[in-house]
Formats: sequence, C-alpha cells, structure tokens
Amino acid sequence: MTSQPGKPGRMSRGQRAAGAAALITVLGLTGWGVAAGSLAPEPTTRSAQIEGPSSAPSGASGSAPAEPGSEADPPAPNGPASTPTSSGPTSSDPEVPATEVPAAPDPGSDAFAPPTATGKIIDEPPPVATPQTFDEPADVAEGVAARVAAMKAVDGEARGIGEVDGPAVQFTLEITNSTTESVSLAEAVVNVEAGTDRSPAGQLSGPGATAFPADVAPGQTVSGVFVFQIPPEQRTAVRVLFHYQAVSPVAAFEGPVPLQGEAP
Repeated sequence: MTSQPGKPGRMSRGQRAAGAAALITVLGLTGWGVAAGSLAPEPTTRSAQIEGPSSAPSGASGSAPAEPGSEADPPAPNGPASTPTSSGPTSSDPEVPATEVPAAPDPGSDAFAPPTATGKIIDEPPPVATPQTFDEPADVAEGVAARVAAMKAVDGEARGIGEVDGPAVQFTLEITNSTTESVSLAEAVVNVEAGTDRSPAGQLSGPGATAFPADVAPGQTVSGVFVFQIPPEQRTAVRVLFHYQAVSPVAAFEGPVPLQGEAP
C-alpha cells in the first residue's frame, strides 16, 4: 500500500506491537510497572524512597535531606524525660510481712499505777509518853515493858564515823515480854537528850555497847547497852527515849545521871 503525501500513513500491526514493547521497556526502566491489560503507572519502593518529602517547610536552611535507604534519628526531647510511675505494687515486688504494733495501754487501766504502799507513812514524830523516873518501868505496848536497869559514867570510845570520844554515860535498858507470843525489836531505837535545852547526845561505839536481840521470846527479858557522850555539866537533866515501834508512842525516862562510877 502506498501512502498519500501530506497524510500520516497507517501503521501496520507489527509496527504497533514493536512500539508497545518499546514503551513497556521504557516504563520499566523508569520504575513504572504495567498492570495486566492496563498501562496505569504504580510507584515502586525505590521511587518512594527517592521521592523528596512533600511536607518539608519552605525556607528551612542548614538541614540536609536524608540519604535514600537511611533512617532519620528521632528528635531530641526538649525537657527531662519523665519516668513512668506505678500506682501499686507489681507482681515482681517482694511481699513485706506486716509488723504488728503493740497497742498503747489504756489510760484508764492500772498498767502504770504506782505500787500499793505496804507500810505506814509518818508525817510527824510519834508522841512522847509521860516521862518516868529511871527506877520505874514504862509500858511500850500491851504486855511489853521497858526500863533503865543501870547507868554508869565511863570514858567514851570513838570507833565509828563521826564519833568523838570523851566523857560519856553507859545505859543498860531491859525489855520484858509478858505476852504469849514473841515480839520483835527490829525497829527499837534508843536516843538521849541532855541539859536543860535537851540537846541530842552523840552515840559512841564503846565501851561495852551491845544492841538489842532481834526479838523477845514469850515471858523473857532481854537487854541492850548503849553509850552516849554527855558532858558533866549536862548530867543533872537527862532524858532517855526508847522507841519500840514506828507506830507506838515513845517511852521517856528522865532524871540525873552519875558523874562518876555507877548509879546506885
């Protein structure tokens, strides 16, 4: 067939097939695939990687585009990173056994109450009984009597702390128990006052001082020897005080004492 001048000639079937094959080859080289029965282009992975970011802000300077195939580093945080906190114990936390706290004592209970007193408290000195002469006995309790059995002028011997030897008088006191039970002398005390002003006389360790026994058996009489420093000028008025028990009155004996030797 001859073509007319000035008009494009019709392509043969072979020419059209060759042109389509060439077009497919060109599209493959450019990264575009041809779907079966269609020439619509599909973006391939490589074309997506080399495609520049479309959302980059205009006018940005100093930043280089990321290289194809590389991952961009995440942006650095502007502030200190926050550490997530847990609102409760996790399964990996060790279990702490509960500690029992002892309950506070009840203020109304007697946990801190003071101990009950077992003795008697004396706020003032016990009363002194009516004084007796040295030759008369004095009742100190029911069935218990005391008397001054002997008096003797001696040279006092200082052996204890605070004692001063010098002229002294030795007193022998007897305690008689007329009851049917033993009586205790554990609290018995002997004191002496001398002179008209009743100054306390100092007790000395000798000579011959002997304490009372611990108790007196029923129907028995015991004695004790006590030495007190008394200057000669104070011996005209002497008072001997025998304190049998803390709750009993004090027995008193008074009169002159010997200046020398033993009283008759």
